[in-house]
Amino acid sequence: MQLSVIIPCYNAADTIGDQLQALSEQKWEQPWEVIVADNRSTDHSMQVVRKYFNKIENLKIIDAFEIKGVSYARNLGVQKANGEYIAFCDADDIVGENWLPVIGNALMKHDFVASRMDWGRLNNFSEYVLNAKVQTNGLIDFSMVDYLKHGGGGTLGIKKEIHNEIGGFDEKLDRLQDVEYCWRVQLKGYQLKFVPEAVIHIRAQNTDYKIFGQELKWAEYDVYLYEKYKAYGMPEFTIKQNIRSLYHVLLRIKNLFHSEKRTLWLIRLSLQVGRLKGMIKYRFLKMNL
Repeated sequence: MQLSVIIPCYNAADTIGDQLQALSEQKWEQPWEVIVADNRSTDHSMQVVRKYFNKIENLKIIDAFEIKGVSYARNLGVQKANGEYIAFCDADDIVGENWLPVIGNALMKHDFVASRMDWGRLNNFSEYVLNAKVQTNGLIDFSMVDYLKHGGGGTLGIKKEIHNEIGGFDEKLDRLQDVEYCWRVQLKGYQLKFVPEAVIHIRAQNTDYKIFGQELKWAEYDVYLYEKYKAYGMPEFTIKQNIRSLYHVLLRIKNLFHSEKRTLWLIRLSLQVGRLKGMIKYRFLKMNL
C-alpha cells in the first residue's frame, strides 16, 4: 500500500458522499486506500460511507470515538493506515479530478505537500472575495507576523514516518491544529511544498455571521500560537500594531453595506477583534501602546 487517504468525519451525511464519489473516480497505478475516521457521528454518515464499499476497493471505517476532535480522528487514521504516504482531506470538501495521483506522485518526490484550494465551485463568493481567498496561488502566511507558512489541514500530504516523528496533530488544540502541525514539521527541517495541480474544492461557511464567528476564533488562537512559538524566530508583535490595524479596518466600515465587499471586510474585522480577545485571554504582556 503506497497511499492512505484519511477523512475525519463528524455528522457529514449531507456531504461525505460527494467526497467519496470523487475519490471513487480517481485512478492511480499504485495501491491506495481510504480510511474514514468516524469521530462520534450521530447522523447516518456511516450508512452513506458503506454505500461506497463496492466503488472504492480499499475503503474502511474506523471508530474514532475516544476523543472528540479532528486531530484525534486524523491521528488515529494515520495509526491504522497501511500506506507509506498519507493524504488528508475533509468530509465536506471534494477532491478535484486527478487529485489522488497528483498528490501521490508528489509525495514520492517530496516529504510534505499541500494541495491548492478552489473556493469557487462549492460557494457563492463574489470575484472580489475569491481573489482574496487563501491557498489558491501558494501557501498560507501566518496573519500576525512574517513566519513559517502553512496549508489547511484537509489539504496536506506527508510521509507517514514524518507524521509519527513529530507526534501527529496536537489533540489538545481546539483551533489552528493545521498551522501548528505545519510549523512543527518545518522546524524539524522538512520543507512544505505547494502542489497547485492537486486541487481540492473547499466548502466554506455559508453566511457572513458564521464566517465572522469562525475567523474570530481563529484569530484568537493566533495569539496563543504566537506566544508558544515566538522563541523560534518570530518577529515582535505588539498591541499597538493590532490597534493600528483595527483602526484602518474601521475606516472602511462603509464596506459593511457593500454586497460584494461585506464578507471580506467582516473577515478583516474579525481578525483584529479576535486578536484583541486572544491578547486578553492569553495574557499578552506587550502593553507598549
